[in-house]
Amino acid sequence: MELLKYKGARIQEHFGPNGTGGHTSSKYGSDKADIRTYTFNSAGFRSEELNPDAALKIFVCGCSYTFGTGVNFEKSWPFLFKRRWAKYQNMALDSINLLNFSQGGASNDYVVRTLIEEISHTQIQPDLVIAGFTHVERFELFSEQDQIAYQFNQSTIRIPKWSEFWEDTEERRKAAELYLVATNRDDEVARFAKNVLLLQNYCQSRNIPMIFLFLEQKLSSSDKSPSDFISRISTPNTATLLNEIDTKYCATLNAQMFVDTAEKNGHPGPKSQALIAKSLWKTFRRNILNNVIKTKLTNQSNV
Repeated sequence: MELLKYKGARIQEHFGPNGTGGHTSSKYGSDKADIRTYTFNSAGFRSEELNPDAALKIFVCGCSYTFGTGVNFEKSWPFLFKRRWAKYQNMALDSINLLNFSQGGASNDYVVRTLIEEISHTQIQPDLVIAGFTHVERFELFSEQDQIAYQFNQSTIRIPKWSEFWEDTEERRKAAELYLVATNRDDEVARFAKNVLLLQNYCQSRNIPMIFLFLEQKLSSSDKSPSDFISRISTPNTATLLNEIDTKYCATLNAQMFVDTAEKNGHPGPKSQALIAKSLWKTFRRNILNNVIKTKLTNQSNV
């Protein structure tokens, strides 16, 4: 039993100079300070190796905030969450297997695709799935020819000079822009909702406990809850979809939780990472933990 290998836009960083994974680097993405340790497992993830015999298994995926860019692995919120759970259950740390599939700059397409692929491939029933959903505008296109997933951030995409291909009218430029990158807000929000609901329904259909985190909440000091965030991004054409998201599975994130940044890097520092882990743990304990324990006991009694 093994993990699927990383398939994303940062192949060289995740698999290292020899292209095989299982390596350590002092730089990643925007963090060029050369003072961190980024250790990647044999499948190309900044993660522990898969341990099918572990008492508990947590599958996590997100963007650079979940990856832990700018902090050592033990200071990232997924590891701090694992530590809280181990302490609460009076378990050894290594009895909880943390699989972090995150990628710097990841889109929500990447987050959901990767979690579902890994669960389906390993045939492992995680005891918890945590999705750190990222910026609404990000998306992914997969090239069958290259077998590479390309990440797009619509605010930074530059459309080429279309007069090289046809008459350069404003109408045609806009049509080409919408066709290639779907820049209108309805498309962005609908794609976001699609990903959240796909993972929500996938986990519910398989009785897999889950927690969601909406990292864009940090962009607005007015978002006091996940419901506030959902309302803020809602459009008339996407409201019905967004209302299907069950916010009891969503931890609260707000701008006040970001109290420090990593040295020489704009990502959350150790204190901010700890506050994110605390918020996730609060949601987990309130809404999910008892069901996880009951499910675990039921499964063990049926063996």
